[in-house]
Amino acid sequence: MQFTRWMEQQPLVIKVILALPFLDFIWGIYRLVKAINSKSDEAVIIAIVLLLISGYIWWLVDLIALIMNGKILFVKE
Repeated sequence: MQFTRWMEQQPLVIKVILALPFLDFIWGIYRLVKAINSKSDEAVIIAIVLLLISGYIWWLVDLIALIMNGKILFVKE
């Protein structure tokens, strides 16, 4: 829980840097921790899949979502 809170409190510049390729796995870990905390099996499975593809494709989605909304996409809020 502290990790997700820490990630959410970072300035937008740091969040965008962490969304770049080869660093986006950090957002994948964030999604996984948040999914585990939400106790949703579907969210955990999706978070694991997104963690595996974050370096290839999903980093761009995270980057666009951060620039437009200030936060990454997550299954359950």
